[in-house]
Amino acid sequence: MRLLNSLLIIIVSIAVVISYATFISFSEHREYSDTSLDYFLLTPTELSKLSKECEESPAFVYSSADGPKPTIVTLNCTIPVDKLEEQMLSAGFSYVNGFYQKEDVQIQVTNDAKDNAVISVAYLGKN
Repeated sequence: MRLLNSLLIIIVSIAVVISYATFISFSEHREYSDTSLDYFLLTPTELSKLSKECEESPAFVYSSADGPKPTIVTLNCTIPVDKLEEQMLSAGFSYVNGFYQKEDVQIQVTNDAKDNAVISVAYLGKN
């Protein structure tokens, strides 16, 4: 009986996570932190790794794909420019026309020239 109850709990939990993942993937706009379930379901690996370099708590914004518009996930926090460049180059990205590019992924960076730091990183994903 315990096995049946445990199995039922596991099945219900998986169904809830799948339902939630489906719901958030159709949401047009979501804001979340690195401690939420959204972080694990929506954040690309590249931004997840970069968020570890943030000088304060990272904040994320997810915008869903729509027609020709790609999925955009933005990481908002302060990251030293040299740490961002090191992460991007070690992940195989090249800097081309104002974007870090790798295959069909582009990453756009917004700098704070005064502090020589990155304040926003936008991941423009696959269509």
